[in-house]
Amino acid sequence: MARILVADDSPDIRMIVKERLEMDGHQVECAVDGTDALEKVQKYSYDLAVFDVLMPGHDGIALCGIVKATASLMRIPVLLMSAYSQDEKNLQKSNADAFLPKPFELSNLAKVVQHLLDKRIP
Repeated sequence: MARILVADDSPDIRMIVKERLEMDGHQVECAVDGTDALEKVQKYSYDLAVFDVLMPGHDGIALCGIVKATASLMRIPVLLMSAYSQDEKNLQKSNADAFLPKPFELSNLAKVVQHLLDKRIP
């Protein structure tokens, strides 16, 4: 279906998100932090990016800003995840397409991902 980049510094979260999205038929690549995610998003083509807000290197909000400001990347929908509800307030500033507070139900993750993929610009 879709090629998705998941960036989270927690190995457990990366694994859980990756496994769920792969169950839905997506091809998922993971990044261990913001620096790794930036390198991958600039080098490879993705249909969707899922970034944790708080990561070493570049945080998810900074990554989202880079993606949305880069002409060749700006079509990629970005989903931000965070355990801190106050980060939802920064969503508007980041131009992210969606925000998912942690902890979340995996079914909610799947719904948000599918919604973003359905509305993306080809």
